[in-house]
Amino acid sequence: MYYLDQLRPCATPGCVRYALFESDRCPAHLQDPAAYRTMLTELVAGGMSLRGANLASADLAGIALATARLTGANLSAARLEEANLEGARLDRAMAPGADLRGANLKGARCELAVLGEARLDGAVCDGADLRRANLVGASAVGAVFRGADLYYARVGAANFSQADLTAANVQRAVFRAADLRGACLQGARGTANFDRARR
Repeated sequence: MYYLDQLRPCATPGCVRYALFESDRCPAHLQDPAAYRTMLTELVAGGMSLRGANLASADLAGIALATARLTGANLSAARLEEANLEGARLDRAMAPGADLRGANLKGARCELAVLGEARLDGAVCDGADLRRANLVGASAVGAVFRGADLYYARVGAANFSQADLTAANVQRAVFRAADLRGACLQGARGTANFDRARR
């Protein structure tokens, strides 16, 4: 969980939103999103942890955060299209409604992450750790989960059409009412719940 004691109000008069991590402004009042992305990239490159960081609704499209430590970060509704999050630690991250289309999540650690209603279309999640992650209602059309660990993941009502789950661990995963039309489950391991799933 992100840390409430780190939250500060936006410095813009009259604004009731919280400021972003290492900023005094909320996303709506951030003057230079590109400079903010560069600053975050440099902080991560310098070894800083983003554990528990408030990045909700931030425009982080295309950002390079490979191996970043984002455990418990708030990424709700964040824009992360084409972001490089390879090997990042996203355990317990809160990212409902985040836009991760085309993102690189190879080997990312997302155990217990909340990704409900997130957009993962075309994302590459090979070898990602998604154990017990919440993917309810997520859209992952054409996403790649080869060798990913989805043990006990909740994928109910999600759109995984055309997704590649080759050799993924789906033991106890719940795909109830999910759209799996055209999805590849060749070599997938374990017994999952496919009640009312479309295949």
